[in-house]
Order: sequence, then C-alpha cells, then structure tokens
Amino acid sequence: FQLPQLLQPLPQLSQPALRCAAMLGECWINVLSLAAAVLLGSILSALLLTIILMAICVYRPVRRR
Repeated sequence: FQLPQLLQPLPQLSQPALRCAAMLGECWINVLSLAAAVLLGSILSALLLTIILMAICVYRPVRRR
C-alpha cells in the first residue's frame, strides 16, 4: 500500500529552510510595505519633477521682464 502523493511525509528541511518557511507567514507584510514604499517614492518623484518644472516655467518669464 502506497500513500497518495499529497499524504507522503515532507522531506527533512535544513535549519535555514525551516527559518525561511517560518518567515514566509510574515512575508506578505514585507511585500506590502515594499509596494507602499515604491508607490510613495513614485509620487514624491512626480511631485519633485512638477515643482522643478513649474519653477523653471515661472522663473523664465519673470527674468525676461
């Protein structure tokens, strides 16, 4: 009698693999915080470019007067 594939015991995991498997439960939090940081960086970069562009567009007409 052979157990089905899903019910066979798991192979022995090394200590780093066990640690990694334990940390995978919290991994989605790290992914979400990374995604939030990327989004925040993108928004701040767009704002900085907008400020620089507006400063150039305002400074040139004022300087020509």
